[in-house]
Amino acid sequence: MIIEVDIYSAIRARYSDGESIRAIAKDLGVSRQTVKKYCEGATHPEVRKNYQREPEIITDTIKTFILGYFKED
Repeated sequence: MIIEVDIYSAIRARYSDGESIRAIAKDLGVSRQTVKKYCEGATHPEVRKNYQREPEIITDTIKTFILGYFKED
């Protein structure tokens, strides 16, 4: 779930007013873990990790093996 900046601001404001993480999460419809993460202030919703996936490794041996079974069928 992507948290918008307005929800982030609401989380921070309500937490500083003394509302519990559980109550904020229930009222806003987000997980307690997400609310906790933003209450701690260690991250901001506009800051995202770069996701890099390792390329799949299909060797010539594996490719030949798979194609061989396709030909058999």
